[in-house]
Amino acid sequence: MTQELSPREDKVLELACQGLTDKEIAHQIGISLTTVVTYWGRIRQKRGQRPRAELAAEFAKLRVESEVQELQKRLQSYQEERTRLQKDCNTLNDFIDLAPEAMIFVNQKGQIIRANQAAANQLEATQEQLTQTPIEQFMPQEVRNTHADYRNQFFAEPTRKDMAHGLSVPCITSTGQTKWVGIAMSHATRDNEQIAILSLRFYERT
Repeated sequence: MTQELSPREDKVLELACQGLTDKEIAHQIGISLTTVVTYWGRIRQKRGQRPRAELAAEFAKLRVESEVQELQKRLQSYQEERTRLQKDCNTLNDFIDLAPEAMIFVNQKGQIIRANQAAANQLEATQEQLTQTPIEQFMPQEVRNTHADYRNQFFAEPTRKDMAHGLSVPCITSTGQTKWVGIAMSHATRDNEQIAILSLRFYERT
């Protein structure tokens, strides 16, 4: 309906739907009352000789239907984009889980929020057991108290770092065994939360 009307006729109907009288419509648009009456005549020529209230009600109904159709299109577009992003996330998750190198994701509180299967195997735990576990649990007792300061420094100025500087440092597994690991740290942001990504390479200690 609105496509068949001129912009000014469309405006007259829109204001009528808001409950404005013809005098108020004239004031709102900045035209004379006579001109508003003229527009009503043109509207009736296009939409039929019907009462003002009926024309306004039909206009409101079609406007709502048009808005609903637009929302449905936007919703469909959103759902398609969400499906695409989910596929990308699944692909990335599969890549992380199948990566031969151990990977651990740690939040600013020092909690492990994700570990791949390689990390779980090396730390002798399941991926589920590692989730929400403090990273300090896998460190020697003598460095646990100072690690929080180091972690805070990293998040304050996040840059890629090789913590072991090419050497290996001790790591305590869930069963209490000591392993040696080289650690590379990088940084990412997820849902406005900073995350440290740890790539772990375990070595035989001779």
